[in-house]
Amino acid sequence: MPRKHMFMILVLLAAALAAGALAVTRTTDLGSSANAATSPDAAIAFRLKKLDRFEAALQRQLVERTTSPSTGQITVYRRASASPTSSYNEREDGYGADVLENEGRDD
Repeated sequence: MPRKHMFMILVLLAAALAAGALAVTRTTDLGSSANAATSPDAAIAFRLKKLDRFEAALQRQLVERTTSPSTGQITVYRRASASPTSSYNEREDGYGADVLENEGRDD
């Protein structure tokens, strides 16, 4: 392998090494600044406040449901049953056409 090629490979490896070192230092700087901005105590306090607000909202909803009347009433519509297929003079209560004919007379 000629010396020109060896020199080019070494220059490219050195540039890649420098770029990698720069990326690592920037990444670690970002990580340390993020950790310093939010301490674990502050994060826990924030979560606790959020949970307290949520609990208060649930308590309000529970009080509203127990004090107000139920507005979620369900209306059920039922169809009338089908009419019987018997004739007019044949009734289910035992009265037939003879009772209907004699209804207006004084016998």
